Amino acid sequence: MANLLFVDDEQYIIMGMKRLFKALASELEIDYATSGKEALSKIQSKNFDVIITDLFMPEIDGIELLEKVKETQPNTVRIIMTGHIDASFEKMKNDLAHIILSKPIRNEALIDTIRNCIYNKEKFKQQ
Repeated sequence: MANLLFVDDEQYIIMGMKRLFKALASELEIDYATSGKEALSKIQSKNFDVIITDLFMPEIDGIELLEKVKETQPNTVRIIMTGHIDASFEKMKNDLAHIILSKPIRNEALIDTIRNCIYNKEKFKQQ
């Protein structure tokens, strides 16, 4: 079974993802973190196949978090989910994240993206 870590500092987003991800319960073991600091603690004790993080969070933001994930778990598929996308994100995508998703995102599109990452994980390795 694949492991997913979803990180967002907004509790209502976490609650919504918990409802949505029930559809993936037979395919994924899902952990949640409400801060970059909590996420870092989780990645120190467990390997994840996919991590989805919000970009803007207090203390440790999505960029810092994904830098650490890239360093410690280089085969993890790294996804940023944000409502603030501009031209600078293309470089970030090439350097740090495999995928950047724009908020809001349709539920079906998010689930399809996660499944694609899990079932095609080999193509993301060492990127």
